[in-house]
Amino acid sequence: GTGVFGHKAAEAAAKGAVALLIFNNVDGELEAATTEAAAIPVFGLSKANGEYLRDTLGFQSPSFNKDDPATWSTLSNYPVRIDPPNPAFFSPATTGFSSRGPLDNFQYLKPDVIAPGENIYSATIAAGGVSTGGGTMSDPSRFIRVRQALLALRGQAPIPAANLRSGAGAAAQLAQNAVVPESLVRAALTNTATNLRESDGETPVSNTDDRTFIHEIGSGLIHVIQAVDARAALGTNDANGTGGPDSADDPDFLPTYSFGENVVINTGNPAQSRSITVTLQNLSGLTGGGTYTLSLLDGGGLRGDVTRPISGTPGFSLSLSTSSVLLGATAGSQATFNVTVTVDGSVGPTGLAVAGADVNGNPATEFLWWVVANGSNGESLRMPFYYRTSPGSQVFREAPFQNEIQDDASPDQVNGVDQDGNYKLSWTFPAAPAEQPCGFQVEEASSLSSLFSDDGNEPLVAGGNSKWTGDPQWISSIHPDTLTPGYSVVYTDQLDASLTMASDLAIPAGTKAQLVFDTFQDLEDGFDYGFVEVSANGGGYLRIASYTGTFSGQRVLDLSGFAGKSIKIRFHVVSDTLISTPLYLGWFLDDIAVQAANWSTLGTVGASTFTSDVAGRASGTYYYRIAGTFGSSCNLLGPYSNIRQITVDTTGGAQPVAPTADFTATPNPAQVGQTVVFDGSASHDNDTVGCDPSSDPQHCIVGYFWSFGDGATQTTTTPLVSHSYAAAGTYRVTLTVTDNDGQTASAELFEEVTGATAATQQKVSGGGWIPQAGGRANFGFNVTKQGISAPTGHLNYDDKAGHMKVMAESITSLTIVGNSARFSGTCSVNKVSGFNFTVDVVDNGEPGSDDTFHIQLGNGYQAGGTLGGGNIKIHTATSTTATQKPKIIESSR
Repeated sequence: GTGVFGHKAAEAAAKGAVALLIFNNVDGELEAATTEAAAIPVFGLSKANGEYLRDTLGFQSPSFNKDDPATWSTLSNYPVRIDPPNPAFFSPATTGFSSRGPLDNFQYLKPDVIAPGENIYSATIAAGGVSTGGGTMSDPSRFIRVRQALLALRGQAPIPAANLRSGAGAAAQLAQNAVVPESLVRAALTNTATNLRESDGETPVSNTDDRTFIHEIGSGLIHVIQAVDARAALGTNDANGTGGPDSADDPDFLPTYSFGENVVINTGNPAQSRSITVTLQNLSGLTGGGTYTLSLLDGGGLRGDVTRPISGTPGFSLSLSTSSVLLGATAGSQATFNVTVTVDGSVGPTGLAVAGADVNGNPATEFLWWVVANGSNGESLRMPFYYRTSPGSQVFREAPFQNEIQDDASPDQVNGVDQDGNYKLSWTFPAAPAEQPCGFQVEEASSLSSLFSDDGNEPLVAGGNSKWTGDPQWISSIHPDTLTPGYSVVYTDQLDASLTMASDLAIPAGTKAQLVFDTFQDLEDGFDYGFVEVSANGGGYLRIASYTGTFSGQRVLDLSGFAGKSIKIRFHVVSDTLISTPLYLGWFLDDIAVQAANWSTLGTVGASTFTSDVAGRASGTYYYRIAGTFGSSCNLLGPYSNIRQITVDTTGGAQPVAPTADFTATPNPAQVGQTVVFDGSASHDNDTVGCDPSSDPQHCIVGYFWSFGDGATQTTTTPLVSHSYAAAGTYRVTLTVTDNDGQTASAELFEEVTGATAATQQKVSGGGWIPQAGGRANFGFNVTKQGISAPTGHLNYDDKAGHMKVMAESITSLTIVGNSARFSGTCSVNKVSGFNFTVDVVDNGEPGSDDTFHIQLGNGYQAGGTLGGGNIKIHTATSTTATQKPKIIESSR
């Protein structure tokens, strides 16, 4: 025909059309089918596609004649297929290429809605319809971008963003005579969306179906007819306050809502609540009014890795402020209600637990649900919500920390044994933001009964026995302190291994229980950890203690919070990826017991008092723990402190004291395959209980436990052992000694093992330790240079007292002048790269006691001095004579 497209669009709109398709009357695409200021959307098609659409999908009436234009305007009721041609192969699902949220740090749900986008039966080729897929099937954004770009090329102003919308949105808005703002068009599409629908296009899948998952479908699958007929809208305007739907100039009104991420797990606060006001607004007047019944529908359940049901999950509750609202019968009328989430952050079985790790490895628990509003007018609306929780480090009600038990004014304690029954308890309490107590309760126990005990004598096979199940890295081995069978973990890098009680252990109601175990702990300080975790009544595991570094002795952990529950205890070891092994021994457990104690209240003190005197105790062992008191009446107990114990012996006599461990290694450095003799003869006891170290040949030491750093260990009753190494490297050797009354002590050094030295090679190597304030610093190194090539080698240095762990990452220079040498390079400090180091050593001959070692780091740290043990060796390609000047060998790159 003739005439401008704008006129044709106006004529079509006047007859009720919501869109106009114009196809070319000559071969080829129709250029510039869009028209400015059209009342309805206008699109152009090629002649071939237009005729195919006209003849195949449209105008199916008896009066239609494709050659008679007078019949072309006949209305069609022929459906446009959105499912595959064979419904038997149709399965409702969200496509894999659809993106999921939430977005912006969990602040926005994604998707908002879903729409047909895969296997769309479309008329795009004259030869017939094809099934196609892609986001553009339901998302016009790509076409919009092309249109905007064409306008820009023509020098025309782009279409205002507020006027850009999908075809479904345009239809919904047009049905309201274009008076409804874009934000409410979005709400209409969102609120009326349904679950995924079967092949008939109408039957939704079940609410309990795994596909009814808000992370997959958002509000749901759009239903254009219901959106066009939307009579009310449901949403929030949290960005601008808690009001309701807004205008087109303020389109922040959202028909979806996210509470974001909330750090509420393990905070100690039992009632952490958040609310949001939701507004229901009448869009259509009389037909939109009525009573709307409100309900909650689970949209997450157990359908995701970290999602949990909104009902029945301990520590989580969800509520509506009312069960129904009355909406007025005039357009614009509003009714509001609140949605409130409450989480119990108690540390224990009643609190919300972590569901697991999300796809990024972060611990979390998530909840998804719809608020459903069913109107007496037949309208049904729903709105999706999201709430994410994560664990926090802050404890709302903290526990005191109990110090070592102090002697009274007349000193009489020896190694923790009090001889007159008079002593002082003391503790500290964290400052704000922890809730401050109104006082403290002091409790004492003098006897224990066993609920569970295991002396470790039954071997672990593949990580398990009759009392434990575990990962295969857990094995039976000799405990270094008790020298009896126990459990240990094969300690490797990137370790994550657990040893778990095989059967539930019932803690009787009202029981004040504690976990006790002997431990020899040798974990890389600050990098590798041993955890004690407890599961109650089959729930998730709660971490009650974490350990790192070295420790030897007995651990006592309070289990009173699990009274009336059936529990399982788990020992859990994790390690990182760098130099944890073979330099460290791991974690040994023995004599594991769960005990019930006869705790009684010794007294209470005010909030400003942090001490309590104990007097007149008879001989025996006493246990103490402290708890803060809280509440308006000061009668609510907070978490208990660590447990301290003391032995009272009023009969007099010598008291046990821990021994001293000391040993030498000869030679150090050593060659690969060379026998190294380790001598612990310098170890000695420090008391005369049952043995006088001054007259005993082994100074009252009855056991020596050796760890050679290459995975091999040896237990002896004499101080001399020998060992050889199959490969070059720095090995951390540890000796733990036990005296005649069961006290223990440990010492360590680095043994440096090198390969053969070529005649043309310059090399400096050493292993041993230098005295440092508060202890000793161990070192081991080997640096070589061949000809004019760059030097190579390694350095390990560990100052425990100074908390300085150094490992060379490259050696960049080596200088040897006579009996002194200097080498430097780059290194990591406490496993952080980017530092420089310089080491100066002097070899003053055998046996090495006069040699010196000095290290300086780029961060300002330096240490050095004469060796306390070990040796330095400098090797040059040619030796000097008395008449020669010292030979200088230097390399730098």
